[in-house]
Amino acid sequence: MHPILARYLNVDAAVEVLRREENGEVLRAEERPFAAAARAFPEHRAALLGSRGRAQGTDTQQAALVVAAHAALRALEEDAALEGPLQAAREALHREGATPAQVDQLLATLLLEEAFGYEDDPDHFDREFVRSSLEEIPELAGLTRARVDELVREFGARAEPSWAAAHELAARALFDAAWEEGPQAINPEHLTAALESLSARFPASERGRAGESLRRMLELLRDHRLVSPERARRLLAVLDAREAGEEHGGLKQ
Repeated sequence: MHPILARYLNVDAAVEVLRREENGEVLRAEERPFAAAARAFPEHRAALLGSRGRAQGTDTQQAALVVAAHAALRALEEDAALEGPLQAAREALHREGATPAQVDQLLATLLLEEAFGYEDDPDHFDREFVRSSLEEIPELAGLTRARVDELVREFGARAEPSWAAAHELAARALFDAAWEEGPQAINPEHLTAALESLSARFPASERGRAGESLRRMLELLRDHRLVSPERARRLLAVLDAREAGEEHGGLKQ
């Protein structure tokens, strides 16, 4: 988890920065990204400031999460290892017509995925995963429906005759879960949704084909640079865990 995201998940720490800013105090360098992000989300800023001296509800915690994620994103702009990939990702999304707010939302979501999407040490910020995720974005941003259909055809052509139907169903399930509203990085929630969709299409004796077909689809997307090697590794581990959960009585949640 990015250290700024971790720090300001603490609502008291978040409110203290906003209180000091309101009082005209000079903020420390590590506090400025949070204050700037809060100004971009005035409703969340108001919710945090309004929580002083009161019990912290779900709305307050959600406000801290959103602002902290966007504060971490602002801090990435000064990270020498990520500055270039971040700029390239922004430019690719802008070229495809995304608004600045949409771009920021997508990029902040990547930081939330790194923090909460996998069973990793939350005290460690996986800079390599974030870098590789940013490098996927230019390829994903230019993805069209025709290109998706081409990928499905290519995937089907790779299949042994007895696997052709499983391959097509798996590809469609994954793309419907991840790209129904436009291309984005495939994450564990998409993979789980695809597995659940496929479980209703395959008899119990055939469900191993669903998981294996998804595995092969991820490998194809990795070959086309639509899924980075690091993301593919993580998603394949998630797939293994989900399949193991299904074998023991149901998909893990």
